[in-house]
Amino acid sequence: MLAECDNTRPYISSSPNSESQRKGDNHSWGVWANKQDIETYNTIVGRFTSEYGMQGMPSMNSIKKFTLPEDWSLESPVMLLHERHPS
Repeated sequence: MLAECDNTRPYISSSPNSESQRKGDNHSWGVWANKQDIETYNTIVGRFTSEYGMQGMPSMNSIKKFTLPEDWSLESPVMLLHERHPS
């Protein structure tokens, strides 16, 4: 599809894969997803890290737009529905 739309530029796949420490980019989500120490960021040596992950809550003003006061607990069904990571 890319070659059809623009054959003047080469397509270079850069999404993270098993080679992401040597070519392409990588995504470093280990600190929040795998509960690694924040110092782990000092040891990442990929060519280019295009995403770092650090989970955080939206502002309370945003939360109030999709919840009721009884939903404000982190363990409420509404808040758990918006959580995207199992841990």
